[in-house]
Amino acid sequence: MLIDGRSRLARRAREAGISMVELMVGIAISLIVVAGGLSLLANFTGENRRLLLETRLNQDLRAAMDVVTRDIRRAGYWQGATASIWVNGGPNVPPQNMYRGFYASRCNATTLGASAPSPAASASFVCYAINENIATPLNETTRASLYGFHLSNGALMAVLNGGAEQAVTDAGTITITDFVVTPVPQVVPMASFCKYTCTVNCPRVIVREFEVLMSGFAPGDPTIARTLRSNVRVRNDYYDGQCPTS
Repeated sequence: MLIDGRSRLARRAREAGISMVELMVGIAISLIVVAGGLSLLANFTGENRRLLLETRLNQDLRAAMDVVTRDIRRAGYWQGATASIWVNGGPNVPPQNMYRGFYASRCNATTLGASAPSPAASASFVCYAINENIATPLNETTRASLYGFHLSNGALMAVLNGGAEQAVTDAGTITITDFVVTPVPQVVPMASFCKYTCTVNCPRVIVREFEVLMSGFAPGDPTIARTLRSNVRVRNDYYDGQCPTS
């Protein structure tokens, strides 16, 4: 009888299951594990989103910088460039390149009449001329052949063919905060090539190079910001001055 009583007690203990305390402890441990997993998932998702934003930001900045540097490089192109080469027996003052100006301003009628080799200091507006169509030369009444870049409401804008503007960047994916073009020219005196001694308005060649800085951030997260710098040399050097005739 004693043995049967012990067996029944042991069987009843096994059939009773877990206690309330054990259940509560199990639930608490499960919640801790689930919370840890959710926190890990949230961190992973956030880091993945940040990585995607950084990648897009870098790609958009590099693409915009590539557009700017490629276009600035061709500033001052002139189809009649060979006419400006001085030759023995030719004119003392060869024809000057009317497309050689590089201006620190928006493209307008004022810049058309100027003839500056480059901005005197850093500028957030640039305008220059390119002789793409000889049938529509640069003049004071039309803005043909003028190109440039400037900022507008967080987007980098390109001026095309004298006046039409087109966005280079999409303000929905990147906000441009800074666009700065800084001239770093090299002046090469050419007076030593003159037949007679030159003291005033002597010929010189300005090898034009610019440092372009562009900064921007992701609209969805302003803490994700990048800055790019690039140096670009204008292929068409700026020439001015003249040799004395006697």
